[in-house]
Amino acid sequence: ALVRGWIVAGQPGLAVAPADAFRSRSPGSADALALAGDVQFANAAPARAALLYAKAAKIRETWPLTQRTVAAYRALGRTEAANRLLARRLVADLM
Repeated sequence: ALVRGWIVAGQPGLAVAPADAFRSRSPGSADALALAGDVQFANAAPARAALLYAKAAKIRETWPLTQRTVAAYRALGRTEAANRLLARRLVADLM
């Protein structure tokens, strides 16, 4: 709640340390990785966000995580990668 609160308050820089601490305490947690990605995205670092989202997706891939990854890819101008990810997820859900 603290980390998201800093992001919502427009102070994403203050969210870095608590997000990193959560990730250190929970190294195999998809939630911790995704939250760290959210912090990076909010701090205008979409490349770092995309890497953290990809790590989180290897543990547990969810639609909200996919949406955030797509946003990071689009922020990087990687529209084709975003489209491929969406297509892969749609196909996987149809199976």
